[in-house]
Amino acid sequence: MVRNNNFPTPKTRFKACHKSKKAFSMVLVTILLLLFSVSTVLAAEKKFEFYDTGADDQSGAQIDNFLSQTFTIGTTGDNENFNISKIRMLVYRTGDPPGGVSNITIRSVNATGYPEIGTAILGNGTFNGSSITTNSNGEWIDVNLSTNATLNASQKYAIVWDTPESISPHYVLWKRDTTGAYTDGDMFLSQDDGVTWSNTSFSGDDFLFEVFGIVPLTTDFNISYDSFTFNEVSTEGNTETLITEIETFVSEVQNMFLVYNDTIHLATIKDQSGLNYNFTVTLNTPQVHANGNVTFHWVTTLLDGSVKNSSDNNQTILNLQIDDCSVFTNQIYNFTLRDEGDQSFLNGTIFKTEIEIDLDIFSLDSTVPIIEFNKSYNITNSVTVCLESDLSGGEQYRIDTVVRYKAENHTNEFYNILNGTLNSDAFFTNITLFDLASSDSTSFEVVFKDKDFIPVEGVLINVQRKYVGEGVFKTVEIPKTDKDGRTVVHLLAEDAIYTIIVSDESGVLATFENIIAICENPLTSDCIIPLTAVSSVTPIENFESYKGLSFNLDFNEAARTITLIYQVISGTIGTVDLNATKFDRLGNATVCSDTLTSASGTLTCIIPASFGNLTVIADVSFNGVVIKTQGFTIKPSADEIFGGSGKVMVLIMALTIPMMFISSGPGIIVGSIIGLSMGVWLNLLEGGSIFNSGSFIMWLIISGGILIWKIRQKVGG
Repeated sequence: MVRNNNFPTPKTRFKACHKSKKAFSMVLVTILLLLFSVSTVLAAEKKFEFYDTGADDQSGAQIDNFLSQTFTIGTTGDNENFNISKIRMLVYRTGDPPGGVSNITIRSVNATGYPEIGTAILGNGTFNGSSITTNSNGEWIDVNLSTNATLNASQKYAIVWDTPESISPHYVLWKRDTTGAYTDGDMFLSQDDGVTWSNTSFSGDDFLFEVFGIVPLTTDFNISYDSFTFNEVSTEGNTETLITEIETFVSEVQNMFLVYNDTIHLATIKDQSGLNYNFTVTLNTPQVHANGNVTFHWVTTLLDGSVKNSSDNNQTILNLQIDDCSVFTNQIYNFTLRDEGDQSFLNGTIFKTEIEIDLDIFSLDSTVPIIEFNKSYNITNSVTVCLESDLSGGEQYRIDTVVRYKAENHTNEFYNILNGTLNSDAFFTNITLFDLASSDSTSFEVVFKDKDFIPVEGVLINVQRKYVGEGVFKTVEIPKTDKDGRTVVHLLAEDAIYTIIVSDESGVLATFENIIAICENPLTSDCIIPLTAVSSVTPIENFESYKGLSFNLDFNEAARTITLIYQVISGTIGTVDLNATKFDRLGNATVCSDTLTSASGTLTCIIPASFGNLTVIADVSFNGVVIKTQGFTIKPSADEIFGGSGKVMVLIMALTIPMMFISSGPGIIVGSIIGLSMGVWLNLLEGGSIFNSGSFIMWLIISGGILIWKIRQKVGG
């Protein structure tokens, strides 16, 4: 959405200052600078709230025991809003506290004035209790806080201290004053990790503390916030981009910050025109346990020292929820279990089916899951997973899934989805799980090694079985390798054709085609399929990756066949189309096509001989979007152009040109080479490659060179 600072219209974006206002503002600023000699002060850390006298007693935090001191802004320091930066405490230690780590957090308080542990942390830091003084008078230590929330004037907050590994007599003690001279705060003790609090044993006592923070001093007339662009509603963990437009009147911008959910982000310039700027910040929305609001504002600093905060804005963050579609209806996956042999549906009750799902959803750039979903489905086929949200706001996530499945008298197999994309286009993905009958299955150990013959951990082994009657390969299982590069696949030995595609998050690593599974030692069940990247049918560098699809498009002119090998990088299902059209003025004559809906597969497009020699344009589409276009040409052969007369003409040139050098042996050899080469250049003869038909010309040139060298040597001798 776009919000104007002065007129909060959600869908209208306009400048707050017209040119006339801008001119007037410039004049006003000049007058103010001349008349009042305005100076600006940079933001600086200072002491706000404190209590630092007395220190006639002390208390120590131990395992399960939390200590707290509440304080109210404005009691002993300036009563104004500020961003908290650090806490100072008067402490000392006895013995040698194990671990030494003490945790300090800043919390809000409830209606009765007790610290609220379950609320958001407004500031947090640690100090090492093993390194402080043992003098009972104590020493003041600084605890810098990594979260710099804004504390509001006249509000009460709590310093909470816990040392999870300390136990008497080895612990840290916090000096306190028993006179209770601090009027708007109290000392509290919790003996159950902060669940309940009491101060009856220490009524009137106060810990010694100092609270530091930063208040930016502003000269408001130097900076104008014109508009704010953001989504009013988002979902937890989503990647959001927030934009603000500002203009300044007397100085350029030095820095722009976004204070979002009490965390400071440095903004980047999206574009600039003079003293008008657009700043942007991209971030992940916070995780929440229930729908709620996040408050944020922008902070601008100018080169002349001016600083100004924008007004606060709110963004609603929705809790991302997932289930087995018993409540929610936005279906992510539908898994259906079928027999691998005849592809028949396996009735859940009759075949006692088992399907287990372990699914993690991440922010795009995070390795910590937002949601972890685990569920076992017994005697149920098909099974589904649903979200509460339809992600229609443009939310996008990364998803990893492991599915284990088994039916009675069938093998236990795995299907992995790695680094999949979850957005509004990813719903209603139907995945067929093929389970091989135990009587047909032979377990093979697959070991994958890279080009340096080092085992590779965590790669997907996509096993595709060819269903000859349909003319297609279908994915029948996708296990993942362990730390030794090993995994187990279940194959129909000797009687089926397989293709194996090895991939990771980056794309295809290797392909192995037309595999017949043969166990060398069936009696000992020692069945191994070694796979190495160097023996890949298609070199890795020949594969392209685009929009989650890794593929290789190849053309065999002699066989008139276009072949597409593909792998959906994440392992999810996708529809891939290969369509070839004749290249002519109209461009609407389809020559051949093939399509497949699968996580991986091989598509072939055979150009009928009836089309003769032509150029075709091959389009590769992924889920309806064309991602690759390439032209291929079938050229006429020399025999098709000249018939038998072409060879006669080559023979004439091969005889006449050497005769021009009859007086020289090397000349005759060179003339023969020239005559045959001209036949190739004039398309009278096909030269071929080093190992194909017509390659005798290449070998003739090499042989001629050797003969000339030998003749020269003989003459020289």
